[in-house]
Amino acid sequence: MLRTKNLITLNFTLALLASVHLYASTAQVRSGTSLCNQETTFLNARLATIKANLASILGTQLTDAQVPRIALCASGGGYRAMVATLGWLEGESLTTQKNSPRGFLSTVASWFGVSSSTPSVPNNGSIESESLNLRDVCTHFAALSGSTWALSGLEYSRMTPTDYVTHITPQISTSIFQNINMQDLAAQILKKENAGQPVSFIDIYGIILAQKLLSNLGDATPSSIDLAAYVNMATSMNKPLPIQTSLIANDATNYHWVEYSPYEIGSTDLQAFIPTTAFGKKFNNGTSQDATSPESLGFCMGTWGSAMSVDPNDFLRLVIDPYEQSITPQYLQQTYGSVVASAASLFERLQNDVVQDLAGDSIMQSRISPASIFNFVAGLPNTQFNTQATLTLVDGGIDCNLPVFPLLRPERAIDIIIILDASAGTFGQELHNAQTHAQKWGYPFPAIDYTKINQPCSVHWDQNNAAAPIVIYMPLIQNSGYQNNWDPWSADFTNTENFTYTPAQTAQLSGLTSYNMSQNMPLIINTIKQWVALKQQA
Repeated sequence: MLRTKNLITLNFTLALLASVHLYASTAQVRSGTSLCNQETTFLNARLATIKANLASILGTQLTDAQVPRIALCASGGGYRAMVATLGWLEGESLTTQKNSPRGFLSTVASWFGVSSSTPSVPNNGSIESESLNLRDVCTHFAALSGSTWALSGLEYSRMTPTDYVTHITPQISTSIFQNINMQDLAAQILKKENAGQPVSFIDIYGIILAQKLLSNLGDATPSSIDLAAYVNMATSMNKPLPIQTSLIANDATNYHWVEYSPYEIGSTDLQAFIPTTAFGKKFNNGTSQDATSPESLGFCMGTWGSAMSVDPNDFLRLVIDPYEQSITPQYLQQTYGSVVASAASLFERLQNDVVQDLAGDSIMQSRISPASIFNFVAGLPNTQFNTQATLTLVDGGIDCNLPVFPLLRPERAIDIIIILDASAGTFGQELHNAQTHAQKWGYPFPAIDYTKINQPCSVHWDQNNAAAPIVIYMPLIQNSGYQNNWDPWSADFTNTENFTYTPAQTAQLSGLTSYNMSQNMPLIINTIKQWVALKQQA
């Protein structure tokens, strides 16, 4: 743990030094829908690693055309989605039977139906078989709302899923509203306000999330971890490329998906992308106009979740209302210090925003003051929203609680999508929603056999639609082999609005999804094997 913390501190320091140049640099909007050069370079290196990893298991050489592009896709759902996603990742190891007398390679070989005596393929820089897991054969990992908190924290910490679950377990055992560092909160939003950047209640929400989920990861103050530091930690060739998601809601009748990778942030609908470290800058006609520092990771986590899971009345009652009768600078200075006192008028303005939102349309009644960001397509000819100064961003779950959109882009050519679905509501509804959206977007999607989805893992391979990816669907569902068939949906604590998980609850939920993943690894591996076999026969 100490080594990990020192590594995080070192990388944060390097990112901070590099950011001096990044902030001052002029950024350009990249037009079009092609992948950026950095992602193309990443994929070339990543596919070479995946090729070697799969070859070491299969015991045979593979051509480039025989290497599948596999992506993970995790749903929204507040803390439930965050904990469940981490649990699924805990169970992804291909070493679940490594202590078997036959040894790990013979166990995996039996899954693939090949002889354990087959000569092994040289490693060629791949990860050693004894530590291989599912993410080691994946190119991308898309997340939405609550699962973005799992993915971003995991990527920034560089911990294993098990270590990160251990790390956040005490953090989430107390209310999200407990032990808020008001001085830090006020300092961060005043920094944005003084820089002339848009400030909304999501800024407060994001700072609180950062204080809760990013604490004790090196020496950096959680709320000060910005995208430059995150990018430095996340750009590793040994992991799938993380893609977080949100929506542009300037036109509430027609949402536009936004994707956030360590390299770029942008929208294929708008055909515009900017460097991730330029997120927060003011743009005009495709060129940045200021040296504003990148947005914080906490702000992005708040935007990706967009208070979808938090009751806005709780925010008023627990964060703002304590100042309602005494929101004067004098009271705040006496109670919290001068920095918070200086933010008094800003707190009051944000409180009024929330009150107005609660009295407004239905979307705003469940999502507090959506995030606002300088519009990176401002002034761009022939581009939607080019006359608007800011973009309104909300969580993708408003449109579809499964972030399949960035994975269905033809430029990424994903062959297999493994969906980790912790969505609430009607069982399988979000999978159907994803299928419907794919049809609307004009993207190939397999026919789904909905009679098969009421189990921990099901495979949907449309033999009549070669252009469609294989979908491996893993819902949050009970398993007869786990804790007497415990049903996660019968537990009050898995409610989307709950932001307090006891250590026992965290262990129980993550344990279930970990169990379901480990139990179904043979099915997942066999599906990959069948895909490879078809390519080898071609």
